[in-house]
Amino acid sequence: MTTKPRLEPIVPSNLPVLISSDLGITSWTPLDHGGHSFVLKITTSPSSSTSATTSTTSTSVLKIFRFHRTLPNDTSTTSTDPYHYYSLESSAYSRLKHSHLTGTTVPEIYGVVHIAPEHEHHLAINQGIKALAGMRRHFPELTVVGLWMEHVDGARLLPKDAVTRWAEGLRAGLARIHAAGVVQRDIKWRNLVVGEGGGGRGLVWVDFSNAGIRGEGEGDGEWKERVEMERGMVEEMLTRASRKVRGAIEN
Repeated sequence: MTTKPRLEPIVPSNLPVLISSDLGITSWTPLDHGGHSFVLKITTSPSSSTSATTSTTSTSVLKIFRFHRTLPNDTSTTSTDPYHYYSLESSAYSRLKHSHLTGTTVPEIYGVVHIAPEHEHHLAINQGIKALAGMRRHFPELTVVGLWMEHVDGARLLPKDAVTRWAEGLRAGLARIHAAGVVQRDIKWRNLVVGEGGGGRGLVWVDFSNAGIRGEGEGDGEWKERVEMERGMVEEMLTRASRKVRGAIEN
């Protein structure tokens, strides 16, 4: 009987691979436990061997991905790859990094992180991420993986500010993302941050966990259709926000 090879996450060639125990993490602050991932703000020690990657700050984000598991009644996706969610976002960041958008239009990406067993235990027990431990019941042998990226200091974009100040920046940022061969596929206000200092950094798109990339065999017409759909969603968001602003002024 042949032994089935152990499945490992595929790492894009332009993203370095690290182990969480080598990051010198001194604190963990949960930011979001929902959706496809566990998002944590981490502090790394300046003395760690990898801390130089973040040079001017020791605060960053570690996004740990859930294993994808298709349920019997789930017909929303045909993917059976446990690394489905990770693959979507790592592929998107690889394209965005190649197009020099990381650190500007989107957060800087530092690398792919394999989560050490002691950190899995710490997060499940001390940080209350019980679902992280629960994943092990279905995938006891697989590597838990995450993306290490910049923590963008700033505030969520408010609809009224989008209409009055950031509409063109919103459109321009999405156009740059599309030009890199990426569709974001989760356009909403909570995924947009105004970098601290207002006009200094501008708008930053902070979530690509549902993103898609242009396939090698994808024709111009099909890609244009996907891009136009996202542009339409942005215009619809801005139109709704504009109505609310006008309504508030009139009242």
